[in-house]
Amino acid sequence: MSEFVSGVDPASFPEPFAGLYRSHLQHLQLKGLRPKTVEAYARAMRRIGEHFDYEVYIHLASSKLVLDRSP
Repeated sequence: MSEFVSGVDPASFPEPFAGLYRSHLQHLQLKGLRPKTVEAYARAMRRIGEHFDYEVYIHLASSKLVLDRSP
């Protein structure tokens, strides 16, 4: 079993993604989610990071997000 919550060392990713990933894992743990749920959410975060070349903060900037507020 890995010593890391998600089974993956957050330091293996480039910054700032590593910091975002680390705080995401901490948030999930503090919520008291089950280990399998934490792993599933962490895996989703890693896949999103991989898709955007670990530059999520650039590609998903709030100025580029469009909220659909239709009823």
